[in-house]
Amino acid sequence: MTRPRLANPIGREFLLACTVCGLLSLPAPGGPAPPDVFTTLETDIPADLPPLLCGDTAWILSRKGRIGLAEQGASKTEELSPLAPPAVEPICAGKGIVWIDGAGDSWHVGKGGRTLVEQGLTEVLFLKGTPEGAVLLFRDRLRLADGSDLRLPIAAEGLTVLAGGSLWVYGEEAGAFVESEGAIRWVWRPGDLRPGPAAASKDRIFVATKDGALVSLVRRSGKERYRFSCGAAIVSAPVCLEGRVIFASRDHLVRALSAKGGTVLWQRRLEGRPDFGPYEVPGGIAFLESVGNRLIVLSPEAGKRSWSWTAPEGVFLQPPAFQGAGAVLIAWGESAVPHLYRIDIPPQSKVADESSRKAEAAP
Repeated sequence: MTRPRLANPIGREFLLACTVCGLLSLPAPGGPAPPDVFTTLETDIPADLPPLLCGDTAWILSRKGRIGLAEQGASKTEELSPLAPPAVEPICAGKGIVWIDGAGDSWHVGKGGRTLVEQGLTEVLFLKGTPEGAVLLFRDRLRLADGSDLRLPIAAEGLTVLAGGSLWVYGEEAGAFVESEGAIRWVWRPGDLRPGPAAASKDRIFVATKDGALVSLVRRSGKERYRFSCGAAIVSAPVCLEGRVIFASRDHLVRALSAKGGTVLWQRRLEGRPDFGPYEVPGGIAFLESVGNRLIVLSPEAGKRSWSWTAPEGVFLQPPAFQGAGAVLIAWGESAVPHLYRIDIPPQSKVADESSRKAEAAP
């Protein structure tokens, strides 16, 4: 049996045993009791695309075009009529999803059916949701939420939606900052770095690179302010929170820098490899370890572990889906049986209360 890889998801069909569970995991020291078991779901849909969590509905998706959903409290997964295989990863749209197939047909899919929205969308690289609607990335242009096309001055490979609806488009040699109004403000051509995804604060853009450097750029001009070099590639877009820029690298380290000056405020070595994250969740910053099989929440102030949950079975090879404090995660075991876990991250106030009770009860 061949399990899915990060860059090469499987195409075989498997029986999906979806165990929505937290009872079997161990709490972090001083943390709360594990969450209660929610339910157990079974479906034969191969979950070889990342899951989606749209409102309270979890979507289970296949590269072969099969689609399933599980509403909060459901006793089983409901399978919908299949579509042609997707050209790009689908996204949430209200309580449903947007699906673009290989023929360039765009569909809105909901529990009650699907609607053909547009045709002729061939050669799409990325589909992303913004506050104004869906944005499509092509090699040479953006299709903005209002339906207009914006020609790009770079050969595009990736797209990040930034805070406030602005966009960061990046390729092998350059990145472009697109204002929320749809205008390109500047292009960054570093020469010695390969740009990746980014995050934004009020006055800075923080770019992760494949070469292991985090670069701070002035939001208005694109002028470089500082670089921070890591020992390994930065895995995904950083998070900007309370004057800090927080990110993970492939050397198992999570770091928080001063957003203004780039000095290290704290760093933490995780037991597993944080291939997915950071994600901003209520009360902290979450990471998913592909080696270690753990979802962990760190405090942004000092990087201390405030909560963690370890999958009872399987390895995480796909990005999770978050909606507020809810999460949907797919893990793969040694057999041809992947597992879908749906958990609720406890409020940090509950974590603190539980920790206090344990301390008072200690001899």
